[in-house]
Amino acid sequence: MSRIKVFSHESESASTTLLFRVRNSDAEAWQRFTSLYSPWIYAIARRAGLGENDAADISQEVFMTAAIRIDSFRRDQPGQSMRLWLAQITRNKIGDWFRTHSKLPKVTGVNDAQLENWYNHQDDESSVAEDRTLVQRAIDIIRSDFNETTWRCFYAMVVENRSAPDIADEFSMAPKAVRQAKYRVLRRLREEFDGLIDI
Repeated sequence: MSRIKVFSHESESASTTLLFRVRNSDAEAWQRFTSLYSPWIYAIARRAGLGENDAADISQEVFMTAAIRIDSFRRDQPGQSMRLWLAQITRNKIGDWFRTHSKLPKVTGVNDAQLENWYNHQDDESSVAEDRTLVQRAIDIIRSDFNETTWRCFYAMVVENRSAPDIADEFSMAPKAVRQAKYRVLRRLREEFDGLIDI
């Protein structure tokens, strides 16, 4: 998927943003928020050597802590992002788990240096891949909010990098209508996930 310039990092005060609604304890917003980040947090816990059940428990603990501390997240702080903020909480929860289970045999191949690396790799390929995965998940989350034609026009232009005239021919519509469909989806992504995902 090509890199998409979607997010403007403007004020988070707009009531349409998912972050704003999460901070205001909106149940549907929390469901979308956890849908966005749960698989990623779970994957971190699994890479740290935790089993499936323990990794799932870690994910729940991370979101419980996030719910309590969400007002402390500040997107405007240098080097801060939701992904890094949640990664730090996840790291702490995994550390707590290992301290609690210190009498158990250590997981083969996992050491402190590896754990440290998993949380401090903003500029490497893994970080870019994680960002792309989160963007794809965000796109999947809002897919049902659009009719099939609008969605397919967006996908063809943004993900497949096809031209508006080419897509317009396929759907028997004007190129301008294809561009408008793309714009509607991108605008929704911006409104929904501004402050949560960096691209």
